[in-house]
Formats: sequence, structure tokens, C-alpha cells
Amino acid sequence: MSVTRFNPYGFWNYYGAYAEKKKQYGTGKPAPLSEEQKAAHAEVVKKTFANVKPIRGDYDSFTVSEEVIAFPYAEWTEEGYLSMGIIDFTEDGRWTVDSRVVESDDPFWRYTGHQHLVFSEELYKSGFYDGMSDEEVKESDVLLASITYAMDWMSGISCECSTLPWMSSPDFSTYYWKDVYSDIEEASGIKEKGGWSPRSYEARMSLETSVTALHYFAENYIKDEELRSRFSSLIDDYYAHNLEVLGEYTDIHEELEKGWANLFTYGGGAYANTDLANYYRVMGTTTHTEEETQSFTNDLHQLYGQLSKASPEQQNDIWEEIRNAMLNYATGGSNNQYIKEKLLASADTSFRIMEKYWAQLLKVEK
Repeated sequence: MSVTRFNPYGFWNYYGAYAEKKKQYGTGKPAPLSEEQKAAHAEVVKKTFANVKPIRGDYDSFTVSEEVIAFPYAEWTEEGYLSMGIIDFTEDGRWTVDSRVVESDDPFWRYTGHQHLVFSEELYKSGFYDGMSDEEVKESDVLLASITYAMDWMSGISCECSTLPWMSSPDFSTYYWKDVYSDIEEASGIKEKGGWSPRSYEARMSLETSVTALHYFAENYIKDEELRSRFSSLIDDYYAHNLEVLGEYTDIHEELEKGWANLFTYGGGAYANTDLANYYRVMGTTTHTEEETQSFTNDLHQLYGQLSKASPEQQNDIWEEIRNAMLNYATGGSNNQYIKEKLLASADTSFRIMEKYWAQLLKVEK
């Protein structure tokens, strides 16, 4: 007889070094659930999932994990617990998430949308944060979250992970969501714009720079050689994982540009000869060979490598070269100024994210 420990998403055990540090103080937590509360809720969950096909294989019986039992009580107020509704959450969200998120043993799938936690957890278990002040731990958390932010955003959208359990974790929602990500989105302009959807070439650019930044972090922030080696191995896994996600990624703006390109190629009336029509014709029809994409990737890798060794004055020139490399690749080598300006405007968020965390890495004021 097989027994499965039922857990609809494989809830996380780790929510960041700062959250773990706060746990050690033993403050800010509500009183633990009573055995009666646990038993009552476990029974409700069992009945609800009795006819649900399990995520991994067949089963004869299952137990309900502590995380599932506690989930409706994940948020609280001074007056008491605030139920988040495990039943409604599961029925609405479980079926839309990418199966790899719940079935894969790859930690970067499990932490889709928050891949920095894979790196942070490795550092935490290895004692990297021992002896750090609260502020130093928080800075490290924010830095790693900033580095993986663009790829997290992209993969979260691609894999339909907006309903993952971190939304209701007290450790996550009261710190990462309300503080860390809010700050990143405000600094990058996402909050002001009300959203963000990077083009595929922006996403590729973001992946390359995040990998270089993570290696820089390893080489300059991690003193223990063995830990640095494990961290570097995780970076390789991170890169392979996100290349897979990137290969499946489609930005809605790029799809719309293809449609407008068709319209203005075969008609468009009075608008057919405008700058905007020409923009759509160029951007909606530009394609790339594998060799061109690899060349773009190699250029980015070289430029980001230079960035990590450059003086503050040289860094501005390198960022300009990175912008030009992106423009040349995205437009197929077009010299049209209107198109370039429009692309730079749309990529502004990506560059603001990258430049901010590189400034933090390199201790340069931005």
C-alpha cells in the first residue's frame, strides 16, 4: 500500500534569510494552532481532495501536511487570524499552473517566480549569513531578488504562477511582496506603469546579465571556496533552466507587432506611410538565425564581463554599448531613429532593473 503526503504545490520550506532571521526572535508570530483547529481543518482538506487525482502517481491514502493545515491562517491581524481560504485557492489556482512547477525536482522550477531563494537557501544553510546584522541580511536578500527579478517575472507569467502559495505566506507577503518587490517595482518604473512585459530580446539580455552578476556575487561576496563552488554550480543550473523558459517565452507586444505588420504591409490606408507603420513593419517581420542569436549572446556576455571590471566612468560607456547591441539585434540592423527611440523607451524598465542592481553590486551610486 502506497501512502502519499498530500501537498498540492510542494509548499516551500524557505522564504529567505531575513525571514529566517526574524523567526529566531520569536516575535511577530501569532499563537500556534490548537490541536482541535488542526484536526478540524485537516478533515475539511481531506474531504475536499478525496476525489482529486494526486500530482505524483497513484495512491491508496494520504496525509495532510502541516503547511496545508496552516495555510488558511497564514495572514493575521491584531484581532486574530485572517483566513485566506485554502479550498477556493486550490480549486482556482491548482489547475492552471505549469505541471513542471509541481512535478519537477529542479529547485528552479519549484521556486518559479522567486529563483533567488534557491541561491539564498544554499547560502543560509552554509552559514553565510551568520554574524550579519539584520540590515546586512536584508541587503543580501534584496540584491539576490533584484538580480533574478526579470527572469522571475518572465517565468512567473509564462508558467501561470500568480497563485502560488507565497502570496499568502506570512514570511513572504509581509516582507518580500510588501517591501522587497514593491521597492524594486517602484525603482524600475513598473509600479508607475502598472505592469511590465519584457520583449524576448530584453529577456535574453536580462538572463545574460543576471548570470554575470551572480558570478560576480560569488567571486566577491563569498569567501568560502567550497560554498562558492556550489553557488557557481547553481548558477549553471539557473542558466540552463531559464534558457528552457526563454525558448518558450512569447511576449504579447511582439505578437501584436506581427499582426500590425501584416496590416500595414497589405493596407493601412492613410497610416501606411507613417513612422509608426514603418516601425511595425520592421519589428513585426524581423527574425533571427541561431547564429545571430548566439552572436548577440556572446556580445552581451563580453560586455557584462567588462562591466564588472570597469571604473564608474567606463560603466556608462559600456551600458551605451549594451543598448546599441540590443538595438542592432532587435531591429535587424535598422538605422531608423524613430524605431531606435521607441525600442529604447520600451526597454527602459529592463535597463533600470539591471543598472540598479549592478550599481549595488559595484557600490556605485545611481
